[in-house]
Amino acid sequence: MAVAASLGPRVSVDGKFFRLGEKKFYVKGLAYGPFAPNAAGQPFASPEQTAADFAQMREMRANLIRVYHVPGRWFLDLAAEHRLKVLIDIPWNWHVCFLDSPEHRAEACQAVKRAVYGCVRHPAVFAFNVANEISPDIIRWSGARPVANFIDDLVAEAKRVDPDCLCTYASFPPTEFLRPLSVDFVCFNLYLHQRQSFRNYLARLQMLSESKPLLLGEFGIDSIREGEARKSEMLEWQLEETFRGGLAANRRLEDGADHRRAEAQRIICGRGEDVSRRALLSVAALSAGLGHCRLLQRRPHAQGLPGFFAATQLSGLRDYPGR
Repeated sequence: MAVAASLGPRVSVDGKFFRLGEKKFYVKGLAYGPFAPNAAGQPFASPEQTAADFAQMREMRANLIRVYHVPGRWFLDLAAEHRLKVLIDIPWNWHVCFLDSPEHRAEACQAVKRAVYGCVRHPAVFAFNVANEISPDIIRWSGARPVANFIDDLVAEAKRVDPDCLCTYASFPPTEFLRPLSVDFVCFNLYLHQRQSFRNYLARLQMLSESKPLLLGEFGIDSIREGEARKSEMLEWQLEETFRGGLAANRRLEDGADHRRAEAQRIICGRGEDVSRRALLSVAALSAGLGHCRLLQRRPHAQGLPGFFAATQLSGLRDYPGR
């Protein structure tokens, strides 16, 4: 059942761009969490810590965060209070052969409906991600078109609750052939450590996205294996290539000494003008398609922690994990 609209404009898609009201919305974002459960059993920091983190994010001029669980209204209210939009991942059991089980399909549909209804038309919501990196083995077993159709079904479930909400699916190179039709923008996670391979694949993703906005949902390196110096060097050219390719991307940074402070866990970045060559950042501006972007200076107390996504040195897409 659709719910009456909330006050204020919402982010919408306008060609290869996003728009908020009369203006284009140039995303400057980072990912937040997941955390150990708080006192209420939620996978978020406490409301007090969250408010402090949001204030720090706004100090860095971020305007969007990505979360990996469905937040409560208190979280969205705090985000709106700090003028932050939220990209919400909806978790469900996509790690099994869900098309083989009517129960699993029903559970996925219910998860999407509950998530959207719980956040319905909240002014802080940017978009919903209905699934993330479905295994290539599952897709080969079930078939690319049936899986893509089911993702489209999940998007339809979301839009039955909130017709104007934005929805996406976060894919990755081993399943680039999975192309749901009803997503509002294309989202990819990409971990390639060779510059030419990275550049070439960004160009390919732009072609695959056609007329829709393209966001590179994750990119980065393992700072435990690579070290701080190598991480900074690699991040510099990754950022530059995403700018030149007209894409969006993100990477994980520190959550802080107490494992709850999230100055920035991942960077989301994009292409634009006046591009800085600095690699040590807390936040980078991001745009969908070809837009304006300005990199933000790393704050003195932002120390990079090892990323959670370990990746090996790659020579090309054929070596991509899971390929």
